[in-house]
Amino acid sequence: MAKAYILNRTGKPKMEIRDETQCPLTRRAFTGGSTVALVAACSCMGQGQHYKAVGTPEAVMQEPVGSLLYVSFVAGSRGMWKIDRISPVTGATLPAAPRIDVVESATPQSRVADSLWQLQGVTSNVRYTTHDEVTELEAKQEGLNRPEARRAALIPIRKTSAWWALAQDERRKIFEETSHHIAIGIEYLPQIARRLHHSRELAEPFDFLTWFEYAPKHSDAFEELVRRLRSTKEWTYVDREVDIRLSRI
Repeated sequence: MAKAYILNRTGKPKMEIRDETQCPLTRRAFTGGSTVALVAACSCMGQGQHYKAVGTPEAVMQEPVGSLLYVSFVAGSRGMWKIDRISPVTGATLPAAPRIDVVESATPQSRVADSLWQLQGVTSNVRYTTHDEVTELEAKQEGLNRPEARRAALIPIRKTSAWWALAQDERRKIFEETSHHIAIGIEYLPQIARRLHHSRELAEPFDFLTWFEYAPKHSDAFEELVRRLRSTKEWTYVDREVDIRLSRI
């Protein structure tokens, strides 16, 4: 049987299994402090937003409408997404695995005993996006699980203590006014669908888990998107990032 690694914030594996009672998400923790990551468009894919209905019979990913959605990315022998590669961008990588299973629920999830590793996040409210930005994003973005979206990327990131020491208006200034995170993300809608998951409040090893889906013909556009974002000032505050690429089976 494969060992299940619980990863701490240093990226080192721990062997004990934790259930959901060990990392409760209080309302205060849920509403305070975090920022969106990788593509600002993800920020409007959290609590209270509505989406276009897109789905296939084999797996329909839920879209949150006014409620929390807990999502676990379980690496192991099961799942509809085959891992093509796991690449460390900054800091420690994650162990190799053949597949990822995306598991969604309304409550925090227990660890899967036979997983190789498991990352969990929760959808959240809009943090650093203005009303006008939300309106534009809602008009352009597409939902997950489109039939043509046969490629995916899971990109977990962790930001530095210096980032979290900044006031929220200071983070917003770096996030958009300097790095143009939202403006860059809008350029790649609706081709690249995405959803952001917050993990910092769950005591996970990463602060954010961003999930992207796109058609193979848009692979070059996705590479350009992440290259542009990684060149911004905001990314100088990232101290751990792993890039996981997948194909739908």
